[in-house]
Amino acid sequence: MDRMLYEARLTRIQRALRADGLDALVATKPQTFFYLSDFNPIIFSHPTIVVLPVDGAPTVLVWAVRDDHAHAESMTQDIRLFGRWSEKPYLSLDPYDALQKLLAERGLTHKTLGVEEDHLSAKTLGRLHQLLPHATLRDASPIVETARFVKDAEEVARMRRAGRLADAGMNAAVDAIRERRTEIEIAMAAEIAMRSLLVTEYPDHETAGFAGHEGAIWSGLWCWVPSGPRLAINADTPKTRRVTESDLVLPQIWAICDGYTAENERTVGVGAIPQSERRAFDAIIQARQAAFDAVRPGTTCAEVYEAAAAAMRRSGYEKHLPGRIGHSIGLGPHEHLSLGPDEDIPLVEGMAITIEPGILGSVRHSDTIVVTPSGYEALTRTPNGVLLV
Repeated sequence: MDRMLYEARLTRIQRALRADGLDALVATKPQTFFYLSDFNPIIFSHPTIVVLPVDGAPTVLVWAVRDDHAHAESMTQDIRLFGRWSEKPYLSLDPYDALQKLLAERGLTHKTLGVEEDHLSAKTLGRLHQLLPHATLRDASPIVETARFVKDAEEVARMRRAGRLADAGMNAAVDAIRERRTEIEIAMAAEIAMRSLLVTEYPDHETAGFAGHEGAIWSGLWCWVPSGPRLAINADTPKTRRVTESDLVLPQIWAICDGYTAENERTVGVGAIPQSERRAFDAIIQARQAAFDAVRPGTTCAEVYEAAAAAMRRSGYEKHLPGRIGHSIGLGPHEHLSLGPDEDIPLVEGMAITIEPGILGSVRHSDTIVVTPSGYEALTRTPNGVLLV
């Protein structure tokens, strides 16, 4: 990662912390840890912590076994350890005791600290209060969430690569649907295509995701394929059901590259689909185009939603209006910003969002885009009109 872009990211967070009256951020969420260090340990069975003061450089605190990995990949120079591993020096066997020592070293034990209450368990938050009786702990989750809305040039570049991987998977999925294969065979074809492109064009790039404390995501190249009567289930692992004539099939792809996700979803009609479903297809294509046409800096999320909703009303689908027609995307496939009727946040250049109006149990395409000065750049580019095979 470019050092200047990384330092600009830290500066934005520090400026927001200072404006909120905080002296430092103690970040524990895996995505935030990555955002502030550019290091993904992949396995999160032990806490990963970044301490970012409003002035000065951040410090990374990781389990000692991650030390070599952290030094190889982290943008952060100050790496501290907890736990015993070989002869590596550590602050404490316990991660939160180590955190207390680190904060004491940096003169922060009596300060106002931002923590991520949307991630910390009640037990861990209570432990922090016990270890830091003289500190004031306040929720800083919105600061990090808001900072992540707008992507810098490095983040967009990573999402472009993720979009190419997702497109390769979707093209393979549509080909497999054309051959009337089973859901699980379609998913396998998509995932093989993504991994093949990774090997040939991005062999030194990482597809790892961010797991909870009981697991790891080694490869974030995924495809789900509900079909026919299973379409309304929406999110489920693919099964052995074979697609048949008149089916609608919905391959849904998330592809992660260097920490960042692109989403590509396509509804595919098999053979001669019923007229009611073709009508829904046409309505959704019109709603999507209306949403795309509305995307530009200064337009609010609610206005983009209303553009799609108005098109659906004109097509007679007012009763089928979704709760939202897209969301922000990046380090998470579903970040916190929604393109919904009550979201008055304006779009700005660099926001990465999905456009995906749909009718439950019937038709939905989803594309990942990034807002540009004059409109948007599509990061997923497979055919997105009425798809019949």
